[in-house]
Amino acid sequence: MSLAKKLPNGRLYATGHGFVPPVGRSLYGKLVEQLQLAGQPVPAAADPSAAGQPASGLPATWDDIAEGHMVIAHEGAREPWWAAIVVAREGDMLTLKWRDWPHEPNVTRHAGAVALLKPAPVSS
Repeated sequence: MSLAKKLPNGRLYATGHGFVPPVGRSLYGKLVEQLQLAGQPVPAAADPSAAGQPASGLPATWDDIAEGHMVIAHEGAREPWWAAIVVAREGDMLTLKWRDWPHEPNVTRHAGAVALLKPAPVSS
């Protein structure tokens, strides 16, 4: 498949952790299309019509934060900030799962205590 050659190389570290680089929307869409044409199962996240799907993209404001969004949070006042995925929101309180350490316990943070990643501009 010629599209596979266009995928960026990932890295596997001696610790067992890996890095998977992002794939552009255009290339991802072409890969999904090829899988569908080949009769292969396509991940549910690739189907934009799937009901109950977590929020996609990045929140533009703290009020926009929803389940499935990625934010930046810290574990403690003297700890560095890490990427976290919102697993639940109740009012202004967020339950977060650490993106790179999913087996660590979830943490709860106020929406105003997390940092937002800047959303990419929408191209037309």
